[in-house]
Amino acid sequence: IGSTYKVDASYLSPNVNMAARLEAATKQFGTPILLSGDFFNILSPKVRARCRAIDKVTVKGSTQPMVLATYDTDDENLVLDFEDPIYSMDPIQFSDSTQEYSDEFNEHPDIVQISAADELFLQRFGQAYEAYISGNWPAAQEILKTCEKARKTVKGNVIVDGPTQTLLAVMAEHKFVAPATWQGFRELTEK
Repeated sequence: IGSTYKVDASYLSPNVNMAARLEAATKQFGTPILLSGDFFNILSPKVRARCRAIDKVTVKGSTQPMVLATYDTDDENLVLDFEDPIYSMDPIQFSDSTQEYSDEFNEHPDIVQISAADELFLQRFGQAYEAYISGNWPAAQEILKTCEKARKTVKGNVIVDGPTQTLLAVMAEHKFVAPATWQGFRELTEK
């Protein structure tokens, strides 16, 4: 699409469609960010360990299943005071992102401030996810019930986990028994 003076390939790119579908699906999963399986797989092992696969789906217009993943955040702990004079400065002058960290997830103040999933939760959810994908839905249900309210804000408030609720709802539609045709993924039907 375009002319001699302007070419805009974004209208034709399947990546644009996929990004739009991922953004729309954040509401369905109750999470502020979704990562495609392709992106999730190229993360460093250290970063990937802080994220979690939450479902495997096909999207409209594709028959290829893809993993959906997320990074859990606690927005309640993020405090921004836009009246603070620091926000009128050049971001490079006050950003902690220009500093070198040996472990960003444990040292960078912004990341530490919004992190909302500990290793035990990620491990437990990972076990449930594997049971779900493999079709052992009774085991997935049992583990997910322990995950549903296991995440807490820095202030100690319970975070109801959207991905856990989504998987429980999907399995509940089938009375927690994987359909005979289950191949480890489902069609993502909502936009």
